Amino acid sequence: MCNSKLKIKNSKLTTAFTIVELLVAMTLVVILVVLSSVIFAAAINAHRTADSTMEITRRAGVIAEQLKNDVRGLRKDAPLAIWFENVDTTGDGLADTRFDQILFFANGDFQTIKQYNGSTVWGNVSRIQYGHAWQVDTATSEFLKGYRTGIDIPMGNTLPASNLLSRRA
Repeated sequence: MCNSKLKIKNSKLTTAFTIVELLVAMTLVVILVVLSSVIFAAAINAHRTADSTMEITRRAGVIAEQLKNDVRGLRKDAPLAIWFENVDTTGDGLADTRFDQILFFANGDFQTIKQYNGSTVWGNVSRIQYGHAWQVDTATSEFLKGYRTGIDIPMGNTLPASNLLSRRA
């Protein structure tokens, strides 16, 4: 009878975890947490990249639609001009950059954005010009309204054209 009591006591003592088992369990938990955080960070980066790609694709689609509408409304009875300018952008006296431009008239649904004494003007014909956008001096927010590159601004500096496509209607 005494032996059966001893067996019960020993079986109760063996149900606890040893320090080695606790260390192994904690190590496994840490590995799982690190792996899940790495997977979570990769998923966040993939989501950001996908959002950026979708935004770029959406903007490209809007630009393509605008180009398609402009060319679809091209007036065949009005002048069309295509020209380029070779400009010295480095200051060495040699024309090293070519800026292509196109100007035409198109039918469509056009409106100004409060450019004429604060009022909006609607029309069904517009002169459309595609060319290079002007670079704006961010220190003074100076913006030159014109079509030619390298025009002198009041400070005596020139306002160079950028590599961005600009549409003026």
